[in-house]
Order: sequence, then C-alpha cells, then structure tokens
Amino acid sequence: MTDEFGRSSRHTVYGETAQDAREKASAIRRRVEGGQPARDRRETVAALTLHWIDTSLQASERKQNTKVMYAGVARTHILGSSIGQLTLDRIRPSHIEGWVVELRRKGLAGSTIRSAYTILRAVLDTAVRDGALAANPAAVVRRPRVTAKEAPHLTPAQLADLLSAASETRYAPLFALLALTGLRRGEALALRWPDIDLDKGTLRVRGTLSRIGGHLVVTEPKTAKSRRFVPLSQPADRLLRDVRATQAEERARAGAAWRRPDSSSPPSSASPTTPATPFVR
Repeated sequence: MTDEFGRSSRHTVYGETAQDAREKASAIRRRVEGGQPARDRRETVAALTLHWIDTSLQASERKQNTKVMYAGVARTHILGSSIGQLTLDRIRPSHIEGWVVELRRKGLAGSTIRSAYTILRAVLDTAVRDGALAANPAAVVRRPRVTAKEAPHLTPAQLADLLSAASETRYAPLFALLALTGLRRGEALALRWPDIDLDKGTLRVRGTLSRIGGHLVVTEPKTAKSRRFVPLSQPADRLLRDVRATQAEERARAGAAWRRPDSSSPPSSASPTTPATPFVR
C-alpha cells in the first residue's frame, strides 16, 4: 500500500478467518492513507516517558523548575504505575481513567493528579507526532478537576507571634516585608534595588529565587499576572530604607567579599539566601 507521500510499504496481517484478515488489512490501509502509522508501536509508556523527559521536556520553553517538577511527577506516578507498563498499541482511554482512579485512591492532591494527567497526555502527544501512535487516548479523557481551596493564611494573632519570634533573628526584615507586601518568599528574595522606587512608593516583582538542581537561580515569575507593581505602605517604605542603610554598613565592613551590592532582599548578605532557610527551625 502507498502512504500520503507516495511511499509504498508491505504489511502482513493474520486472522482466524479470511474476512477477519481482510478487515484488519482494510484498517491498516485506512490508517496509512490517513497519514497515521500502520500499527502503533509496542514500546511501553514508561520507556516513552523516559525519552520524553530527556528530549521533548528539556526542549520545551517551560521554566526550569517546572521541568524538574514534571520530571519528578512522571518518574513517581507514571514510570512505576500500571499505566507505565502498557504498550502504545494496547493503551486505551479506559486504562487512563483507571489510572486516575488509582492516583485518587492513593490520596494524592487534586493538583498532583492533574499534573500527572497533563504529563501523560503530553507524552502521548509526542508519540502521535513521532508516528508511534495513531491517536492520543488521553485526549478523550476528561482532565481531572481540582477543587478550589482557600489558601492557608495566618490570623492577625499568629502573624504577630511570628514577627515577635523572628524579631531577634537576622531574618526579621524578610518576615516583615512579606507581611507588609504579600510577596511570595521567592519574590522577596529575588528583589534588587533597581526593582524598588522609594520616591514613587512602588516595588516591582520581576523574578523569583528558587533552588533548582542544587543551585540558586532567579527565574521569571510563572505567569504574566505575577509580574506586577506593589504599592508600598509607610511601614514598608521605612523598612526598606532601614534595610538599605544596614546594607550600606555591611557592604563597607565586607569589602571585596560583598558579591550582591544591588540586592534589596532582607537580610542583606554576601550571597543569595536559600528560599527555605528562613522557614527552617
């Protein structure tokens, strides 16, 4: 038979009856004429997922910390699961639905289950693109829902206790800044003085500090909405002016050892602060 590009190929089919064999041959012909592979590969979903992690995921424009997270979810919830052992020629939508049920029974968070589904669908999309699979069975499976939950937050009394406990530590300015501006910790730790205009009373969020692969990296915020200007209250203004003055004193004492002279992230230091450090006791 001849495919859409005029290339000829030979395929052998077997059936219990002549009619069965003819139907299988017709099915293959329709796939080839439609630009699909004659047969889906017998490669396992797990093997394809590993290939996807090393190639398509790394080549994507996702943020590096998202790539690390996706790879971790794929290794944990696809490679070692029942879905990972299936071959491409056997996987069906009902298998994927059963796998989602399996993840729910494990008590995983809805967001984790949705991420796992999103990754599996991307893996199978790659198989379709590469001619290993005729159609993506995940495309007809409803994406798992995530129930909206109110984000946990501190009460005024709890916040007062936190600031009191931090008051005698070098991280007191950081906690105060978080409380006064609502910044995420990675956003606060990524701040630099060019991001702050004390004359206009604004603070610009342009990055977030994360630990990726053992290294501290400042990356762009995940969404366009996260890139924003934050108005500074009088207490926040006073705090940042005090931090700037303290940094000037520390810079003078540190001399050549000072490696981040433009960092506005309290506490001031000669190197970036790991995002989790202020929150570890």
